[in-house]
Amino acid sequence: MLQLRWTLYLFVTGLLLGCASSELNPNPGASSNESKTVFQPVDLRDGKVPVFIRRLNIDEPGFMEQWPNAIYVNEQLIAVIKTGSFTMVRLPPGSHEISYSFSKNHPRVDMLNPEYANTNVAKSLSVHSKVYQIPKNPTLVTMKVGFEKESVGYLQDKLTTKMKNVRTNLENYDYLLATPGIQINSTFITSEDRHQWNSVKGSGSYHRLDTYLKQNQTSPFLKEAQRERENAKKQEQESFLGAQTLQQVSDYLEKYPHAHNRDTAEMRLLTLLADNQAGFLEYQKMASRHPGMEERFPKHIKYELSLMKLGPQNLTVAKVLALSKEGLADATLAAKIRASQQSYKNFSIEEIRFLNQKGLNDKLISAMIEVTSEVERELKRAKKDAELMAQIKALIAKSQKNVPARSSLRAKEKNMPLECLKLKAAIEACDQTGGLFNAACKAVAKSNFNCNRLLK
Repeated sequence: MLQLRWTLYLFVTGLLLGCASSELNPNPGASSNESKTVFQPVDLRDGKVPVFIRRLNIDEPGFMEQWPNAIYVNEQLIAVIKTGSFTMVRLPPGSHEISYSFSKNHPRVDMLNPEYANTNVAKSLSVHSKVYQIPKNPTLVTMKVGFEKESVGYLQDKLTTKMKNVRTNLENYDYLLATPGIQINSTFITSEDRHQWNSVKGSGSYHRLDTYLKQNQTSPFLKEAQRERENAKKQEQESFLGAQTLQQVSDYLEKYPHAHNRDTAEMRLLTLLADNQAGFLEYQKMASRHPGMEERFPKHIKYELSLMKLGPQNLTVAKVLALSKEGLADATLAAKIRASQQSYKNFSIEEIRFLNQKGLNDKLISAMIEVTSEVERELKRAKKDAELMAQIKALIAKSQKNVPARSSLRAKEKNMPLECLKLKAAIEACDQTGGLFNAACKAVAKSNFNCNRLLK
């Protein structure tokens, strides 16, 4: 079965330039048979979309009808059409620059003419080109070029729904053939196209390249991106084949946090942990290296991890327990816990018994519960303090200026979601403060950015 698609339809009109040339000769007209078949759906197995370009009829007597338009696609002259005529060119999906001119030159060439400097001509030429996105399935798209006040040309998109509307709009127009031999086989590369590609080019990350390809299916860098993605996948596969020990698999997951086979790699790591009869500290190390993976750990390990990571970063339950076992006085540790003004948890009886079994005494647990209750009371008051909340929001907003560009990130951060990078910058800013402000700041930051990776 033939692959049939509707046709993209582009209306084109021009602007009379005071020094426009009349030396352009319109392309020859099509035969009656060619005119009849031009609107019929065609075999598009080569992926190209027929695009109709017309020069609007102008009713005002003597208004530019004597000057034909030169039509350019991606800076290539495809046809010269007169008022009341149209032409057709087939384009591959993606970005294409459509331009029209009253001379043999592309509008950007005429803009360099010193005679046009600081004139309405230069202003007009600047809008004689526009980049259009030609979709893979253009069933609803038409385009139009016309005039606005002071006779400055403009380009404006318009939607239609049926092919018969295209035929109706062109039934009183002459079909002029495009210049023989003209073929547009590539898309137009915009600055945005280049910027997006450069942000992932050479990253060696299968995840980032795959995401780019899914979001930019008509990119002019499509083939290059596909090659890089396959090379990245091959590199990941080769690295994974050589990862046999616990340390090697862990290193692999740290190097490729979004690997195409991450699930398989995590299962291998879990199997090695079980085979090695790993203790809590080994699991804790893996949870630290691979955020989010603890969800797949054994239930008793997850339970202990959830308790041990509570508290401020420099005084977590795990850290307090380690310092206590080193011999630091309980009274000193309890004082540090209260002075931190950071929340732990209002532990349940079951959790208190578990912490006791791990070596944490009641005096330290009581200090953690007391400071948690105090912070919760103060946070409720802070949320009602408009001035304090305004200062926190201002600090978080300022922190976003410190979110680094992808190109300057460390290897470990390059595959972090943007929301996580924003939250990381906000928390770092909050950490420059202390006490209640610090706790309130982090609470607001975590509610502003959707990043489960840093919230666990």
